[in-house]
Amino acid sequence: MALEAFHEHWRTRHAELIVRLPGLRRYVQNFPLETDAPYDAIAESSFDDTAAMKALARTPQYAAVLADEPGFIDPASMGSIITEEHVIKDGPAAGTKGIRFVRRDAGSPIDPFFRRWLDGGTSQSQSPAVSRHVQCHVRRSIYDSGRTPPYDGVEMIWFEKEPDRTCMLVRERTVA
Repeated sequence: MALEAFHEHWRTRHAELIVRLPGLRRYVQNFPLETDAPYDAIAESSFDDTAAMKALARTPQYAAVLADEPGFIDPASMGSIITEEHVIKDGPAAGTKGIRFVRRDAGSPIDPFFRRWLDGGTSQSQSPAVSRHVQCHVRRSIYDSGRTPPYDGVEMIWFEKEPDRTCMLVRERTVA
């Protein structure tokens, strides 16, 4: 499927299905600004709690979302991580948004890694070019269960001025 057709389906038909999900608090679609971006799209879905997210599995609305996905998404290239949001700098989600997937060094314990990442993010957010900064850490329960997620977190930074080129730049579209 051509990228333009993928984005059109995702922005319209799929978004219409997603916003009907019970318990969904927020849904954001992120479209890459670069033509050679590592991802075709990044979605963010927010729920009030784990119970609301887990309750989706038994709903006809979620079944409709799953039925739609094979028509425009390659399942082998799709991934997801469940995170806890940490707002480092609260401000308007305006300007250019950068998204960076974060992976710790092999053998680095997760708790000290998260603490160092938060500390580093606090100093990075002092830049006047940054209007908002959020770190999303993979939930600790994932590691406690013995699983190894593909990433340890996602960092999202909104730039008022010159954007940071160490992350993927996207256009954000809040749907719900």
